[in-house]
Amino acid sequence: MRGRRHPDLRRPHSPETAAARRHLVDRGRQLGFPASTSPRPLFANYFASFPVAVAAPSKIYKYIGGPLNSSNPLQISASAEHLDRNTAYWFEAATVGDFTGPVEYEPPSPEGLAFGRSGNLLRLGVKNRTTSSVTLTFVPEPSEPAPPGQTGVVGPVPLTRRVFDSESSAYVDTPVVGSFSVTVAANGRLDVDFGIDRSQLGSDSNALFASFLRVKDSASLTDVLLPVSGQVASPAGLWIGQVDVDSVASTVPGSPGSTTPRPFPLRVIMHVDANGAARLLSQAFVGTLDAPGNPQGVATRESSLLASQKAHALRLVSSTMPLDRVIDGAGTFAVGATLEHVVEIPFDDPVNPFVHAYHPDHDNRDARLQPLGAGVESYTIRRRCRFTFTSAPPDGRSDPNWGSTVYGGAYSETIEGLNGKQPLTVGGTFVFRRVSEIADLTLD
Repeated sequence: MRGRRHPDLRRPHSPETAAARRHLVDRGRQLGFPASTSPRPLFANYFASFPVAVAAPSKIYKYIGGPLNSSNPLQISASAEHLDRNTAYWFEAATVGDFTGPVEYEPPSPEGLAFGRSGNLLRLGVKNRTTSSVTLTFVPEPSEPAPPGQTGVVGPVPLTRRVFDSESSAYVDTPVVGSFSVTVAANGRLDVDFGIDRSQLGSDSNALFASFLRVKDSASLTDVLLPVSGQVASPAGLWIGQVDVDSVASTVPGSPGSTTPRPFPLRVIMHVDANGAARLLSQAFVGTLDAPGNPQGVATRESSLLASQKAHALRLVSSTMPLDRVIDGAGTFAVGATLEHVVEIPFDDPVNPFVHAYHPDHDNRDARLQPLGAGVESYTIRRRCRFTFTSAPPDGRSDPNWGSTVYGGAYSETIEGLNGKQPLTVGGTFVFRRVSEIADLTLD
């Protein structure tokens, strides 16, 4: 009889895990059954939806301890034996299947609900193989202490449950602070969505949060310990952002207000390295690098990419930035912080709006074609771009990805050089979305 290894029941910081397994062995393959611990179900009841595994001529043997001999393992009867999750069993059954239990759990990964640094919504699938509806009860439990040499657990994961509110036609995230139940119809299936409240994780990027969700069914057939883990989000990587400018301060005396008829979009590209340094980029390439080992990377020039893989690379360009710039910022890319970049366009830069190579009044040359300095035919322009990160979306909506894969807040910009000696001030909002988590930036 064949089967897949059940991915849960691996308690990250529990030395008892190896002993707390039930096994179905076929040519060295093992399968764990998430059987109830109290009361222990009969084999016949547990396998009621997959009877071929336990019905004659199939045979079941259990290990009773000590050396193996003619009576160990011991053959048992499915109709009389209770399934013990702390005992190893051998099945001799001429069948193939993927049965793991009368109630099957489909976690998003072998690590359970592993949110990592950037995950915000994970889905647990549940399938009821029985002919009666079952009610599942979810109870959060703390993790056991970490074994020596392993990363310590700071605290439990601030888990949330996402449900759809039909009245508001929106999803609602509710903290999981106690038990809750869901009902699965006979031979039915449903999904249970979970999130993580990252606002409660703090700022220590080395902190590990871990806990469990214990799931039991009303028929006392299954008992699952689902690992839950998460870490503080790191902003390292490449970000693509959009600024919506919706206010322009008028320099005309008596001008009524500064609100624009509609927002004006600006594309922004930002890279944050492992040390938190944020750089404003004119363009970025994500793909296979022309470097030893040909790693995947982020570069500022196309020439850094492996030529044979350029067709598969991603190119991002900001038309509102001068060409080929990498501009360091002052401040921090983080919720509650402010980041400022100064974008300078020299008076003789080809992309300066005052410069025109073929117009005698805008070529920065006099009548004898001698070079002119700044302020004669063109002016140096300085854009002071300020990003103020907020703890929630500026439009008032709810976003579970905020502060991990999505950042945003209030934007302001002061422009010097366009209007003589009087600066221009604009404002609006911005949103950054992560494109890549690669923290290294190839500049050449």
